[in-house]
Amino acid sequence: MKNKGKVIYDKPTVFGKTFGVVKKGEPILYNNELMRLSLALSQGSFIKEYGITFGPDVTIEITH
Repeated sequence: MKNKGKVIYDKPTVFGKTFGVVKKGEPILYNNELMRLSLALSQGSFIKEYGITFGPDVTIEITH
């Protein structure tokens, strides 16, 4: 994940259907209720934990 080209998050992250596929405190990439890609922290705040914001300057690169 980058903000204005600067890397702000670079950790392997599980893509899952539910929060049950990760342990408490682990990040997860999932489709939210609006079918948009979301990044969250199980039973926590991804934004608070990693100090990350959102907006048009933030980009995510997904690799397999």
